[in-house]
Amino acid sequence: MSAPSIHATWPFRLTRQLGRFILHALFRIEVQGLRNIPPAGSILAGNHLSWADPFLIMILFPITPRVYFLAPRETVLNRAWKAWIMGLLGRAIFYERSQGIIQRQVIEQVSQLLAAGGVLGIFPEGGVGQREGELLPLKKGIGHFALESGRPILPIAFSGTQELYLRKTIRVIIGRAFVPKAKGETYGDQVESITAQVESALRAILPTYREEPGVVKRWRWLNRLFR
Repeated sequence: MSAPSIHATWPFRLTRQLGRFILHALFRIEVQGLRNIPPAGSILAGNHLSWADPFLIMILFPITPRVYFLAPRETVLNRAWKAWIMGLLGRAIFYERSQGIIQRQVIEQVSQLLAAGGVLGIFPEGGVGQREGELLPLKKGIGHFALESGRPILPIAFSGTQELYLRKTIRVIIGRAFVPKAKGETYGDQVESITAQVESALRAILPTYREEPGVVKRWRWLNRLFR
C-alpha cells in the first residue's frame, strides 16, 4: 500500500483554484485564525453541517501539506460524478461505514500520512449536524488517532453552512492547535479523555448562529448540490 502523497498534483491545483473562485462567488466567506494552522503533521477536527465544509478547508488551507479527509465510501462514491471529482482531488482515505473508522487499512494509511507530515481531516461527529451552533457527541475515532499518532489537534468550527443560498454569510473559525493529554489507566479511558478534550475545544470556538434579517434566500438548491 503506497503512502498518501502530501504534495499537490496539477489537477488538484487547478480544481482548488476553480473551487476558490466558485465558493467566493456563491457565498460571503469570513475566516478567523488562519495563522493558527500548523506547518505540518496535524489532525484537523471540525463540526460538519453540509457538503461545503470540506471544500472550504480545501480552498483556505495551504496547498502543501495536503489535507486528507476520512470519508465513508458509500456516501462519497455513490454517484459517478462524485467519484470523478474525487479522482481529481484525490484527498480522501475511505472507510466502510458498516465497519467503522478503526480498520486496519485505514489505520495504516493515516499513520503513513501523518508520519510524512500530511494533515488528517476528520468530522468527528460521525454525521451531518442538523442545527447551527450545536455539536453532536463525538465518535471515539478522533481520540484513537490522536493517541496513536501524538499529533496536535486543530479545532475548526463552521457556521452558516447548514442552510445554503446565494451570498450566504459563512464563518470559519480556526482554533489553536493543541496536543491532548491522555488521562486514565486503560487505553479506552485515554481515548475517551482525548475525545472529550477535542469536543471541549470545538465547543469553545463554535459561534452562536444568528440568522441574517430580511435576507432573500435565492438558489436554495445549493443545499442539495452534493447529495
